[in-house]
Amino acid sequence: MQGGAEAVPGASGRGVAAVSVIGYTGFLVGPPLIGLLAEAVTLRWALTAVAVLSLLGAVVGARTPATIAGHRRADARAAQRAMAPVSKDT
Repeated sequence: MQGGAEAVPGASGRGVAAVSVIGYTGFLVGPPLIGLLAEAVTLRWALTAVAVLSLLGAVVGARTPATIAGHRRADARAAQRAMAPVSKDT
């Protein structure tokens, strides 16, 4: 959820909502898809496919934050500086 909240600086609700929609969609659509796959092959192969896709997602997720999150933080800091009040002393 934190990644969703940091996705769009100043609009954390949209990011959290997007993450929630993706999670609920996977929760509702995943089991029927596994069942259909198990009908086509076997349950063992269907669950092996789930495990492989989960590992792939973990690897991609582990590599992504280092590149994307750094850019998001830099963008958020730039947006905060742009919205900061200008001091009259300078």
